[in-house]
Amino acid sequence: MYDLSKMSIKDINNEIAHLTNQLDCDLEKKGRAWVNTQPKSLSNYDEPINSGKRENKFDCYVITCEELDPEIDYLQDEILSLSKYVEKELKRIGEYEPLMQEIIKCKELQHLTWEQTAIKTSYSVSQCRRIYKSYINKRDI
Repeated sequence: MYDLSKMSIKDINNEIAHLTNQLDCDLEKKGRAWVNTQPKSLSNYDEPINSGKRENKFDCYVITCEELDPEIDYLQDEILSLSKYVEKELKRIGEYEPLMQEIIKCKELQHLTWEQTAIKTSYSVSQCRRIYKSYINKRDI
C-alpha cells in the first residue's frame, strides 16, 4: 500500500502510469496465450512430426490465465483507487483553494512551464511558485 499523505499528485500519477504499463504487459501475455490456442495454418514444406508430445492448448491458456488474472485484477483495482484519490484530492483542494487547484493541474497534469502557468492563472510566476511550494512543502522549486 502507498502512503498517500507523503506523495504529491505528480508522484501518484507516475505510479498510475507505472501500474498501467504493468497491466498492459500482463494483458499482452494473456493475449499471446489466447493466440496460441487458435488453429494455425499448415506449412508448405515437409517437416518431421513430433507425435510423442500432445497437450491441450486450451488447458495451457486456462492455466496461464489463472496465474495472470489475480495480478490483472489487482493492478486494475490499484489504478482505479489511485485515480479516484487524485480526482477527490483535486476536488477537495478546489473547494478551499481553487487557485492552488489550477496551479497543481497546470504543473503536474498538463506539465506547463511557470510562465505558461502564470499566464493561465493571471498571477505572477513568483506567486504561482509560492502557492505550489506551499502545497508540496518543499524549497527551491
